[in-house]
Amino acid sequence: MKPTILAIALALIVGCTPTGEPQPPTTTTPGAPPAVTAEPGPPTEPRTPAPAEASTVPERFQGEWNSTPADCGTANNPSRLRIGADDIRFHESSGTITSVTVSDESDITLVADMTGEGEVFESTHAFELSDDGNTLTDTSSGIGMVRHRCE
Repeated sequence: MKPTILAIALALIVGCTPTGEPQPPTTTTPGAPPAVTAEPGPPTEPRTPAPAEASTVPERFQGEWNSTPADCGTANNPSRLRIGADDIRFHESSGTITSVTVSDESDITLVADMTGEGEVFESTHAFELSDDGNTLTDTSSGIGMVRHRCE
């Protein structure tokens, strides 16, 4: 009976051995743990640099921005936005920037203590600068308002 069980076990082991390319023989030292070979994993995506905190708004984001370039330098358009090194000013609110996070050369998130229309509040604004630096898109909301750099 024991030879039959041994033969069945051996047949199962041999039958479960994967087929494919022949593997080189392995040598092990008696009593040593079995060797482990690492299989290469799937290729990894390049890592995006972690957002960096800055003490002030980088100069490339500073200036006056307006959805209508002809309205630059005037208060004729409620889309007017001014970003300074440490302050932000919209049509009816303004504030001191308390946090600046730069995700890459074109993305920035600003947190500011704002005042406007008789209220005081904290506000977060995210912007994306175009490659040529001439437009700034507000990515904080679903609208994606695009403003043009004023000269």
